[in-house]
Amino acid sequence: MPRSAIKGRSARARSARIREGRGRRRRPVARSLAPSPPPPAAAASRVLLRPATKTRESLRGRAGPGAEGAPAERSEPRAAPARPEASARTAAAAVEPRAPRPRVAEPPPAMGAAARSLRLALGLLLLGTLLRPADACSCSPVHPQQAFCNADVVIRAKAVSVKEVDSGNDIYGNPIKRIQYEIKQIKMFKGPDKDIEFIYTAPSSAVCGVSLDVGGKKEYLIAGKAEGNGKMHITLCDFIVPWDTLSTTQKKSLNHRYQMGCECKITRCPMIPCYISSPDECLWMDWVTEKNINGHQAKFFACIKRSDGSCAWYRGAAPPKQEFLDIEDP
Repeated sequence: MPRSAIKGRSARARSARIREGRGRRRRPVARSLAPSPPPPAAAASRVLLRPATKTRESLRGRAGPGAEGAPAERSEPRAAPARPEASARTAAAAVEPRAPRPRVAEPPPAMGAAARSLRLALGLLLLGTLLRPADACSCSPVHPQQAFCNADVVIRAKAVSVKEVDSGNDIYGNPIKRIQYEIKQIKMFKGPDKDIEFIYTAPSSAVCGVSLDVGGKKEYLIAGKAEGNGKMHITLCDFIVPWDTLSTTQKKSLNHRYQMGCECKITRCPMIPCYISSPDECLWMDWVTEKNINGHQAKFFACIKRSDGSCAWYRGAAPPKQEFLDIEDP
């Protein structure tokens, strides 16, 4: 066979082999995508699925040598593999109980105009009460002997007339009003040589003003502060009582016995136990024993100073002895 014929046959064989190889390379290969293993049960509810991804090559054509013209195999959606850290956190969150959320208090319903007005009125009333001065006169109770010793003037008298008068101006220039009682003095137990003609007091009991019956029929025992020129000033804290309410011992003690005990100190006992701090004190027990400041000791006893300098209660209408036993004390 000639050499040219051999060379031509070899060239045709090589061309056939090349074409066969190219045909094989052009055949699409179907890749089967195996599904990923399912995630753990604890994290299955929280695994996010990725959207379906396309294969690198189109699955058009035949999957194998005898499958030409068959439809391409569709790929199933591929689940993203769960991370171990996220799975552990999700499992822990599922096991641990959740704390209850705090309840938020709901705002109160809007108040009506009437409720707001009432609230404003109450607030203004409370503010006015706090800013207003105290409208009550409070005094510490005293024994009649103490009241006698503390007063400048002690008289027996009755009120004849009453009127309101001006007594100068205050620091703001406003006139000061006082009540003036014209009195008729019956007897003076303590005070100046001149008789008292006028008694002055505040216009209201809220500021310790005193109210006396006018007409000249009711007699009073009146103790107060001297103002000179036949005038005196009284308050609710002074000893002012109708003359008929005094005991016989009190009436007689006004003459001499109360004055004898002015150097002694009378200490009121508000509750038991009570003690005295010095020998010149007398313990006043009416409030503890009788719940009344006008009790037995106030009506029938006087605190008198003894020869040794100590003080003790004395009872009786007669003048006290120079020295008397403690057994006579109440």
